[in-house]
Amino acid sequence: MDKKRGVEALPIKNNLIRICGLCLLLLPAAVQAQEYDKRWYMGGYGGWIALDSARHSHDDTMVGGGFGRFWGQRWSVDIEFESYNTHYDQEYLESRGRYGWNGQNRVKDLQFVGRYYFRESGFRPYVSFGAGLQRHRNSFDDGGSPTALAGLGAHYMFGNYVGARIQAYYKTAFGNDTHPETNTLSDIIYRLDLLVYFGKPR
Repeated sequence: MDKKRGVEALPIKNNLIRICGLCLLLLPAAVQAQEYDKRWYMGGYGGWIALDSARHSHDDTMVGGGFGRFWGQRWSVDIEFESYNTHYDQEYLESRGRYGWNGQNRVKDLQFVGRYYFRESGFRPYVSFGAGLQRHRNSFDDGGSPTALAGLGAHYMFGNYVGARIQAYYKTAFGNDTHPETNTLSDIIYRLDLLVYFGKPR
């Protein structure tokens, strides 16, 4: 019985070997055909952040910077830094016994962001997703929280060395200890990026 099963399985194994061999033969040609811009780029960011109402803070401007590169015709990965300073509502400060405090809330983010582009050139819409760490220093405590984000945007090149991205994304910070009424804080960020590419176009 076992010998019969082994004989029946032999053609299947042979077919799998043939398929794998064919894939290995075609792989160099596929990689060679996939030409894309492998240059590193650096970016400066600016935008507006609409804060979660549970933060009891004013919406404000944000700035940042980072670097990255494409890892295929439709994929890129960036390491990004963001920062913004805002203030708590005075009523919220007083409700928690912080009378006469300025209520400043400083937040900094370090995040890894992947982007998938729907087009390979010209105006390139994309979806983004990422994760990182958010640090805060405010009138109540200093601490950090892991974050996750997802959003939409578009990329466009102005010549060979300068590019731009416009995007909006939703970012959630988990494990928040500053605000006892909630454990997560979700903000919406609207951002414009200016990118400078290094080296000759490939």
